[in-house]
Amino acid sequence: MANGLRAPAELTDQARQLFEELAPDNPRADVGALAMLCQAWADWREARAFIAKEGASTYVIRDKDGNVTAVREFPQVAAARKAEALYLKLLPRLRLRRQ
Repeated sequence: MANGLRAPAELTDQARQLFEELAPDNPRADVGALAMLCQAWADWREARAFIAKEGASTYVIRDKDGNVTAVREFPQVAAARKAEALYLKLLPRLRLRRQ
């Protein structure tokens, strides 16, 4: 707990770490919105790490003969986009400060 703001138990470790970093400088922040912002940031980082590890945002599906039948986007690409959109939506609403 930092300055009265307690991170929800549901946050991942990475999200909790950011929450604990931001909470002392933002004691009047809406806890739910701050938690969602932190989790969105953590989800974005996790998805981007997967994409970086793969070295691509898509994968190829082949038939039994090795012919390409489709090119699909990894689910993590959509997850990264969704997390980024939520983060950017919440950021101005919270008007966070950092020292």
